[in-house]
Amino acid sequence: MTEEPLHRVEVTRDIVYAEGRIRVDGQEAVRDLWMDAYLPKGAGEDPLPVVIYTHGGAFHHGSPRTGYRVDGALSTSPEHYCRLFAELGYACFAINYRLGPEEPIASGIGYDEQRVERDTIALMMDRVSIIRQNLGMRPLDVSDPKDELLLSDTVLSATEDLWRAIDFVRSNAIDFGVDPDRIVLGGFSAGAVTSLNVAHGTDAGVAGAFMLSTAPIGLNIFETVREGSSAPPALIFTGQYDLSGALASIKGLLQHYHDVGLDYEFAWVPGFGHFYPSGAPSLGADGSIQSVEDRIVAFVDRATGHR
Repeated sequence: MTEEPLHRVEVTRDIVYAEGRIRVDGQEAVRDLWMDAYLPKGAGEDPLPVVIYTHGGAFHHGSPRTGYRVDGALSTSPEHYCRLFAELGYACFAINYRLGPEEPIASGIGYDEQRVERDTIALMMDRVSIIRQNLGMRPLDVSDPKDELLLSDTVLSATEDLWRAIDFVRSNAIDFGVDPDRIVLGGFSAGAVTSLNVAHGTDAGVAGAFMLSTAPIGLNIFETVREGSSAPPALIFTGQYDLSGALASIKGLLQHYHDVGLDYEFAWVPGFGHFYPSGAPSLGADGSIQSVEDRIVAFVDRATGHR
């Protein structure tokens, strides 16, 4: 069970960290990208380790502040995770990023265009199709080059936005009182895919990444994570009855990590689908049983050398 809070939490909302290009009525425009900062009070003078959390929502909806309910299942909010980490002496940032309905325009910031794998977009279409229908949007066909480009730009724009959020936190490390070399990424669903792309598909140089139901979508992780590479450690969760794209791809990703010698952990969440609360029990490869959030905290502590 997660220990008692060590610190009170100070929250600063709507911090603009960058601008992102989108389309409005067919015309290019820009909008502010923002984050909420959760900082522990009375944590001392040493620079704080950092968690940057990216929300889920099939790259089409979601919020850095709230979870959301789908078919009776509820995701744990980014705010919950950020408050948890701030109470334990971390600085935590929950980011807003560009989403599909805005028709984001990818600019190639932070990643190698040669590592883009647009055909992996099909892995997320089961959830994207449902979400677009619920939002009253037209269906997309990944066999149509225009639709495939729209979806890949959406995924890659999220990658860019998280990459720039890291850069912003590092550039303002003194003001935030944080250690720029001890940043761990985390996220759920689309946020987990984005965390995977940045941690293992770019040269962001983070200390680790925890991912709640991820899949290798957007960047070719099999090419960027090689034997002897500097890819950071990873913690990956998958629900027993998770989305078909996640279940279909995770075995190959884990096998690749094993083959190249990456430091990684994997845990099942028995009895749950794509959505599982932070308090749900998870089963590790070594047979250990821990709640999702306790396993995450233990991993982030290890990745950052904190506490």
